[in-house]
Amino acid sequence: MICFGDSLTEGVGAARGEDYPSALSRLIPYPVINAGRPGDTSADGLARLGEDVLARSPRLVILLFGGNDFLRQIPPAETRKNLDEMIRRIHESGAMVVVAAMRLGLFTDKYGPVYREVARKRGAFLIPEAIKG
Repeated sequence: MICFGDSLTEGVGAARGEDYPSALSRLIPYPVINAGRPGDTSADGLARLGEDVLARSPRLVILLFGGNDFLRQIPPAETRKNLDEMIRRIHESGAMVVVAAMRLGLFTDKYGPVYREVARKRGAFLIPEAIKG
């Protein structure tokens, strides 16, 4: 299993060993790789997908991208395109995908529908508002 994303995946701000991939690895009897990188946008994730994910032949990949896209005001359509392509390539490799969605924005959430749409289109499992609670 590979947890692939940005600083939320890597565990910035969490105590050592308290990032979500480490916590997950304590709950399941399978290896969990933390492939989070602070500051990454969905475009950065797409660029490193081959080396950091596909080269490791995972059975399951959890994607958690979008926060930096929001902060850098990347258009939601570009984020959608990047997530869609990541999921397509992961599925082509034979792995399953979980899309971890986040609510981005205080009053409106232009990115929320992006997660739902790509997960539905590609047949990926969706965790809505993954960081809530």
